[in-house]
Amino acid sequence: MNYDIKPERIEIESRRTNRKVSRERPLWVDIMLGIVGAMIAIWAIWFAGITFFAWGLSKTVEASAEKARLHQVQESRMRAEELRQQQRIQQLNSPQCRFWTDHYRKNGDQRSLENMRSHCPK
Repeated sequence: MNYDIKPERIEIESRRTNRKVSRERPLWVDIMLGIVGAMIAIWAIWFAGITFFAWGLSKTVEASAEKARLHQVQESRMRAEELRQQQRIQQLNSPQCRFWTDHYRKNGDQRSLENMRSHCPK
């Protein structure tokens, strides 16, 4: 007795023919499509990274420009305030202001007070 069972030849051929029928294009085309798809994906990731980096850089530049502008405004205000204080001190030290202040302290009359207010800053 021989129990060597082999599949029918028709089944084998039908499997082979099905495999060839399902393969409509050559294998190298699928490989090339895979490579091109991978290249497109890599390029998209690279482009997204560069775009994000440029966006972050522009935000940093905008923030530093705003900070510099605010610093400049603050310095300008400080300079203006220093100038006002210097002018006030000069007016307080002027001979007319000192004269009318001393005169008002000695006499205390209305005329000295009015002249002191007109020649001395408030």
